[in-house]
Amino acid sequence: MQPRLKYSSKWTPIPAELAQQINELFSENFSSYIDGGTVVVEGRIYLKEVLLRLGYRAKNELRQANFEISVEYDRNKDNMIKMIHIAVDCAASMMESFFTEQNAEFPRSWEKFDFSGRSIYLQFSSTNTALESQADQLLGIQAEDNLMRGDDIDEDLTEEELDLKISMLGLEDEDFPEKKPPTKATKKTAKKGQRQS
Repeated sequence: MQPRLKYSSKWTPIPAELAQQINELFSENFSSYIDGGTVVVEGRIYLKEVLLRLGYRAKNELRQANFEISVEYDRNKDNMIKMIHIAVDCAASMMESFFTEQNAEFPRSWEKFDFSGRSIYLQFSSTNTALESQADQLLGIQAEDNLMRGDDIDEDLTEEELDLKISMLGLEDEDFPEKKPPTKATKKTAKKGQRQS
C-alpha cells in the first residue's frame, strides 16, 4: 500500500482494535454480498495523511477489490479518529457502489473528490494483500521499514515531535497509565534513573 503524498514516509498503523471494528462493521453491513468472502482492512497514519484500504476478496478468488482513500490532515486542528471515520465513510460508499451498480467505475489512480466540505482522494486497485505481502517477503522488502516504533523515541526527539507521534495515534491523556503523555523531561528523568541504578 503506497501513500498518495510523495513525501509520506514514516507511518503508524491504525490501532488494531479500530481496524477490527471496521472489519466487523463492513462484514455485517455487507454480509448478503460478501457470502463467504474476505474483508481486508489496512490503515496507515502518516505525518500529514491518513491512508485506508478496504479490500474485498470473493471466496476461492485471487483478485481483490480495493477501495483506497487518502485524507490529508493538519495535526494542529484535525481529530485523527474523525479523519479515519471520513475515510471509512468513503470506503463504504465505494463498496456499496461496487456491489449494487453493475457498471460502477472507479478511478485507477488518485482522484480528488469533495466529501462533507473536505478534499479526499480515492482510487481502486486489485492488489491481493496476502500475495503482495508474500512477494515482499521473497524480495526482502519489509513493510515495517518505515514503521514508527517506540525505539524511534530517543533523547534527541523534541517535545513537538513526540507530541506529533502521540497525536498521529489519536491518543488522549487518559490513554496513558500516568494520565498524561510522556514528555522530553520525563524521558530524561527516566534515563537519569537508569544510569544511577
